[in-house]
Amino acid sequence: RLEVYQETGKEVGSGREGSVEANLTGSVGVPMVFKGEAELAGSATISSEQKTSLRLFGQDVDDLSFVAKAILDSGKKVILEDFHYVTEEDKKGIAEDLKTLLEYGVSLIIVGTWHEQFMLVGYNGDLNGRIDEIDLVWQDEELKRIIELGEQALNIKIFPDLVDQIIKDANGSVGLLQRILENYCIEEGCYETKQELTHLQDQSKLEKARKKICQQEANRYRLFGWTVPEGFPNSNPATKKVYMRIIQACIEAPELELLAGLTLSSLEEKIVRIDRNANRKSIREALLKIDRLQNEKNINPIIATYNPVTKMFHLADRELLFYRKYGGPKWPWED
Repeated sequence: RLEVYQETGKEVGSGREGSVEANLTGSVGVPMVFKGEAELAGSATISSEQKTSLRLFGQDVDDLSFVAKAILDSGKKVILEDFHYVTEEDKKGIAEDLKTLLEYGVSLIIVGTWHEQFMLVGYNGDLNGRIDEIDLVWQDEELKRIIELGEQALNIKIFPDLVDQIIKDANGSVGLLQRILENYCIEEGCYETKQELTHLQDQSKLEKARKKICQQEANRYRLFGWTVPEGFPNSNPATKKVYMRIIQACIEAPELELLAGLTLSSLEEKIVRIDRNANRKSIREALLKIDRLQNEKNINPIIATYNPVTKMFHLADRELLFYRKYGGPKWPWED
């Protein structure tokens, strides 16, 4: 097998070699102290040594051909889950590498939540026609069917008006739907299948369930509302104010607009209406960092995201709508 090596580093060392002869003569004086004369003779030479480190070229994780071969040899599929946790910069890098991996015959399954179709194509146009997307969107009828299956399993019947409220609260999020139902059943004292059909219709119990969920999520949304406006450690006061206005515009935007996504121009107009001194250039620069800023504030998954390719600002976490409606939050711009 032909093996090509790549030099990875060198180490150069130096030292002295030689011998010394000594003739010592003297007399004893004070105990433990040597007193006398010494004659030294000898020779020395300076030597140097060079070490070179080598590795097989193209056989490490930095080489995609090597990575692709390892994946193919394993006979396994690569799945990138929770892709929405990945930073904007890394998403671009993955999109660039993905084309090369596909050419090597490696297919990836990428699972995540994002709003634009074919987002990766936006980062790398060469992926156009090379990837497919499967959109999973929960419709209200499907959410209602989930409730019906739960009712059958527990032998209960939730009052129709409450069912409609719960579905509306969920905003298409099956995870939030399940949490509302779980907490509502707990408030109603329903922990297991009832022996007889039981009707649940207490509005106050649903309100308690909502408050409980908001209490559980309060810290997450406080981080979003209060720490993101603090910016990065080196952000100046003017930049911090821009971040605060972006968050304020997001929090105060109508529900339908947030669900559909805000265009850059629409978001800028909202911010300028809030603060006449807001600079559009500063807004755009801040938006480019808004995803990374949330990651640095340990807000995972992020709550709002900006796509510089489509110039769209999206609400990534729909539970924010639930929290702002029932959680009674306070925000820094209200002080």
